[in-house]
Amino acid sequence: MLPILQPMTTRDVRLDPRHLTPSARRPTLADLRDMPSFALASVFPPGADLAAELSGVRPIGAADGPEGDLVLIDGPVPKSVPAGAVALVCRTDPPASYPVPVFCLPSEVSWNSVVDDLSDLVGSRRGRRAAERARTALRTPLIDGQGFAGLAATGRDLLGAPVVILDDYLDVLADAGLDAEHSAQLDTAIRDARGHGPASVIGPFFHDAPPALARVLVPGRADRAVAAVVAWLAPPLTTGQVAVLTEMAEASAVEWGRQEVRTLTESQLRGDLIRELVA
Repeated sequence: MLPILQPMTTRDVRLDPRHLTPSARRPTLADLRDMPSFALASVFPPGADLAAELSGVRPIGAADGPEGDLVLIDGPVPKSVPAGAVALVCRTDPPASYPVPVFCLPSEVSWNSVVDDLSDLVGSRRGRRAAERARTALRTPLIDGQGFAGLAATGRDLLGAPVVILDDYLDVLADAGLDAEHSAQLDTAIRDARGHGPASVIGPFFHDAPPALARVLVPGRADRAVAAVVAWLAPPLTTGQVAVLTEMAEASAVEWGRQEVRTLTESQLRGDLIRELVA
């Protein structure tokens, strides 16, 4: 009979909810250009500034929303901009010198695909596509038994950035894509965190590490953190990047549990063997 599993550390590494998921920046009009349904859209005026942030989406005629709404129009473009609208999505060209950017969609683009894309960008489940892709990709190293090294390599490929997985004392479990500069930066952040105090080192690491190190905790049992996933990503993070990091943390939690079971099983087997030899 296997023993009841206990955490592999006695250090104080209780989870801080602020560290469970990194914050994602708010989407902007420029992010619309990355949506499949907007690939063929014409933007008026040409060269319009697309840096404005999006707060929500509503159809024309709906109750006015907060400043920053994207308004969908299945008909002529209104002469005056709807209250709170930061941009419009329509089928017809707007009047000349329209005050806000207008995304004009060709007839072959369905409103269903537009709404689906926008829900992934600003909806309650934003980032779901990136999360689903990451979950599928991370399943391979988990099933194939590639360990943390396989998870780190997959994360690097998904994010296009160096990735490292650390244990609760910030020892490296696996890394992928690190060069000498990244390694030096990580070593400095780890040394500073370990010198912060006798309790948790993950807390100081999350508080004080450079902003370029995107960090997310790997949850263990109860309210303890067992590891951390770190990626070199320039802040602020996109919704997709946050989704991938979150999925990496979940996959790392599964791998941690698997390795913990293996360690405890091997320990019990060694103990049984010793007892048999002694007897």
